[in-house]
Amino acid sequence: MTTFQEEWAQLKADAARTKLASADGSGDASGTSGQMKSDRAAWRQAAKSVGGLPSNTAKPLASLEKDQSGFSGGSGTPETESGAAQRALFRSWKTYMTQVNKRCTTLESALEKAGSDQSGNEQDVRDSFTSLSRRYKDTPELGGQKQGK
Repeated sequence: MTTFQEEWAQLKADAARTKLASADGSGDASGTSGQMKSDRAAWRQAAKSVGGLPSNTAKPLASLEKDQSGFSGGSGTPETESGAAQRALFRSWKTYMTQVNKRCTTLESALEKAGSDQSGNEQDVRDSFTSLSRRYKDTPELGGQKQGK
């Protein structure tokens, strides 16, 4: 049986050996046909999924907190080491979950902004090329045209 450290070292070594698809110099680094577009709906869905995690953890955390009442050592119940350990464990999990929930909320905002920015960037690029095409229309072909003969 391997330890966590050994397994982690192996995973890092494997990742270091992984090459990008274009690392062999065979051509297109993007791996696409040049038609890649940012899908604003996908960004929104990702944001919604991450943003929903805090509400998914709220009910179990509240239930766990309610179940801690028997370990309080109050109301005539003697303090026990296992009860104190249980309370300490609960407090640590509550703190951890609070931080995870804050991180999810922050990530939700970042994903929404990224989707909006990506979509806006695509439109800006499209608009700039359209404007360029309008401003500098190709000149008509010269020569080889019938001149009323």
